Amino acid sequence: MKKLRIVLLDVTEMSGDAVCIAGMDLASGATMRLADRTPTRRLLRSYGGFRPTDIISVQYEPKRRTEPPHTEDGRWDHLTLRKDGAIDPAELTRLLTPHAFSSVEEAFGAPAFKGRNGNSAWLPGQGVRSLATVHVSTIRAHLAGDVLRVKFTDAAGTYWPAAPLQDLAVKTHPETCASCSTGFLKNVAEEFDADDVLVRVGLTRPFSAGDTPPGCWLQVTNVLNGARSHF
Repeated sequence: MKKLRIVLLDVTEMSGDAVCIAGMDLASGATMRLADRTPTRRLLRSYGGFRPTDIISVQYEPKRRTEPPHTEDGRWDHLTLRKDGAIDPAELTRLLTPHAFSSVEEAFGAPAFKGRNGNSAWLPGQGVRSLATVHVSTIRAHLAGDVLRVKFTDAAGTYWPAAPLQDLAVKTHPETCASCSTGFLKNVAEEFDADDVLVRVGLTRPFSAGDTPPGCWLQVTNVLNGARSHF
């Protein structure tokens, strides 16, 4: 394993206590996911929480064998994990812009099928990545039942109507916020509705949604819309 300094780009809610933590190695620019072992909310709480723009140092190595599209997976030593400051959101956007894709399909290829809610899925076992930064011309939050989703149009003009917003800080914030008990969507919209912005997108681990075959579903993990004021 090698000690790396990683700026966090995605801190994402998963099922149960599990959390997905991924970011960019500041030395190489490569995308890294702390996958083996899977981080937990309990671990995050012991460090006072993690969020995008945090910088961590950790002993890390890429997994020798990954399961596409989750090629970013790596092994890490939780005993070496340390917080190491944070990066200014504007500087992070500057670093990511040259590597951003113009469309979701440029990043992941064409989706294999859609669910009943309109969200798109890719086949497991295929693809070269599961995380990407995408140029987006417009993004808007909405609630579909009790699920927070976003609809967005990427810079290539393709419309994505139903990706869940899985940012952990956003998902857990209402637990301790009085204004979110009645105005959650309003607060999300004020923070993340944007035009001409970079958006972090990812593909889930495979699962079936209703009567669909197993798929890796599109999700939004972060909206790089400047410094956060509420979430």
